[in-house]
Amino acid sequence: MANDTKRLQVLITAGAEDPHKARQGLEAAITGLALGAEVVVFLTLRGAFWTRPHTHSDCVIPGCETIPDLLHDLIEQGATVACCPSCAIQFVGSCEIGHDVMDGIEMRGLAAMVAETLNGTVTLTF
Repeated sequence: MANDTKRLQVLITAGAEDPHKARQGLEAAITGLALGAEVVVFLTLRGAFWTRPHTHSDCVIPGCETIPDLLHDLIEQGATVACCPSCAIQFVGSCEIGHDVMDGIEMRGLAAMVAETLNGTVTLTF
């Protein structure tokens, strides 16, 4: 019997310059989980900014859950949250897990993102 579980990959390319765009992508990922999909969130380009545990205080959207809280919710609900290592080096300054990177975020190269897409995973970009 084939696995009928749907997969969703959400690419977050927006950082502090556009927290509304990043937030919308994370909300799409949470919605995918609620609908029963396996979800992978890939923080790439300026989206790598969100991996840092202490850089979010200036990116608050009034009346909304914070982006770090959304990331924690996704991880707790079973989503995979990953970051491109070269993007982490360029936009965050580190690619070592546990070194200035929020707990639960994995480092995965672009090959992982491309493989998801080639395997037919629906991919949304924000």
